[in-house]
Order: sequence, then structure tokens, then C-alpha cells
Amino acid sequence: ELKEDKAFLEYFVKENEERDPSCPIVKILEFASDSIRGDLDFMLPFLEMDAMFGAHRGYKLLSADLRNDRELALNVMKMQYGACCISYCSAELRADPEIIKTAMSLWPSDVCDDNFESCAFKYASDDLRANPEFVAQVMAIDPTCFMYASDAIRADRDLALHAAQRNGYMLKYMCTELRADRELVRAAVQNRPDSLEFASRELREELSPDQALAVAAASAEQVPEHQPYDED
Repeated sequence: ELKEDKAFLEYFVKENEERDPSCPIVKILEFASDSIRGDLDFMLPFLEMDAMFGAHRGYKLLSADLRNDRELALNVMKMQYGACCISYCSAELRADPEIIKTAMSLWPSDVCDDNFESCAFKYASDDLRANPEFVAQVMAIDPTCFMYASDAIRADRDLALHAAQRNGYMLKYMCTELRADRELVRAAVQNRPDSLEFASRELREELSPDQALAVAAASAEQVPEHQPYDED
């Protein structure tokens, strides 16, 4: 059967390159058999060739066993758009702190994956998303990961304050009690004046949009333009 014929698939890919280089190779490999998709030696060169279209799109065609291969996942993440492959990794890999950190660090800016997500932390295991120490670490990479943390984490005042200071928009994802916390709301507004809309009604009335802009401006004057991040 042609789906099992490696020579035919290689020929088909070569013909496609000559006739329509703009067509991703993975569109052809979608027709390959399960056994072919589980053959790393055969599939990996095509993933590398097709990286310009996004290595993650070829990665999703791999067999379940290959998508549970830790070393392979880390290598694919180094390819163009490869970090987006995290959504197709096995549950075991999505519970691996290094895998999640790597995906977050290498995630291309202003890019969404096939699920229209823009943060690898969305795919982290429940345990990692509920781990305060780990969440604090990955917020240093991308503070927007706070929105995908567990309910308990998003109700943690210290972590919420840290998130608000780095991205005021995270106020939207905090519990009702924290959105009524004056210090926390001011921290969010200092970072992003438009985050005021997520504060409690009382604080919205207390701190008008004009005042929010003034708070942010005053904060900007007090803070040097470039600050090294201290992980401690």
C-alpha cells in the first residue's frame, strides 16, 4: 500500500517541492500510515525541512510514542515555531517543568498556535499550574501565564501582586477579593492604566481613568527605563 511505501512518499515530497514549494510537506505526510509516522529516522528530516511553515505542524503527525520522547520534543522546540508543539506533547511531557519552561522561553512573540493560544503555560499539567514556586518562576519568562494558573494561585495575593506589577492586564484574572485590593489595583494601573476596568466598582469610582494615567506617569518617572530582572 502506498501509505506504507517510503520511497513513494519521498518521491511525492520531491515532486511537490519542484511543483509547489509553498505547500507544506506535512500536507503530504498526513497520508502516511501510523507505522511510518512512528519512524523517527524517516519523519525527522521532513520536520526539519518543513520548519519554515512551523515545525509543530509536522510534530502533531508523529506517533504517540514519539510525542512522548523528551529529547525529541526539546529538539523540535528549537526549530522555527517549534515551541508550539507543546500542545501536541504527551501528558507526561506537559508535566515536565523543563519542557514547559523551554516551550515558554522559545515561544515566538506575537504568534498563536493552532488553537489560537499564545502562551505555552496553557498546556502545563494541573499540578504545575497549581505549584506556587513553579508559577513564580515561569512568570519571570511570561507574566501572562498567570491567567492559566489554578484558581488557588490566582487568589494568592503575593503572586497576584507580582503578576500585576509585570502585566497590569492580569488583574482581569484575579479573584473578586483581589480586584478590590487597593494596593494591588494601583500596581496593575501603574503598569497598564486601562487595567482599571477590571477593578472593583468601588476602586473604579475612586480611581478615575485620568487618575489612573497620572499614577502610571508618576510611576514611570520614578523607575529607570531599563531595569535588570532579579530572579531572587
